[in-house]
Amino acid sequence: MLSAKDLKELSSSLNILYAEDEEILRDSMQSTLGKLFKNVYIAKNGQEAISIFKKEEIDLILTDINMPIMSGIEFISEVNKLENNPIIIVLSAHDESRLLKTLINMEVNNFLNKPVEKDALIKILYKNCSIINDKILVKNYAQILENENDDMRRLNIVLE
Repeated sequence: MLSAKDLKELSSSLNILYAEDEEILRDSMQSTLGKLFKNVYIAKNGQEAISIFKKEEIDLILTDINMPIMSGIEFISEVNKLENNPIIIVLSAHDESRLLKTLINMEVNNFLNKPVEKDALIKILYKNCSIINDKILVKNYAQILENENDDMRRLNIVLE
């Protein structure tokens, strides 16, 4: 079974944005996430969340669906219009099939029912942090290869 310690090894260099309108849940989750992630950005609604998302480098989004001002669905729709393409995990007390179909079509990575069980949250976060870290490794490796190709091109020019 995965532990918070296992998760922290993957998540400690990542930034997470958490959007939740219920203060008690928000404060509790902020405390938990703060122990696991490099930076935790908190929003009370989708409008605050999109504002933070546009300013900060966000690796992962954890969002509620039913929020005032801008819902989680509207927030996700706005995020999908941007290029960053972070991992998105939705939390909701609702599990209507219509909602799930909408989220699938929006390419949300995961869905968790509230109240969230600690083990389920750790498992989902671990899986998604692994994906993010793999993408970072591939991106870094691609940059190394590109730099080596540039070096070889320059060397070929000199040799010619």
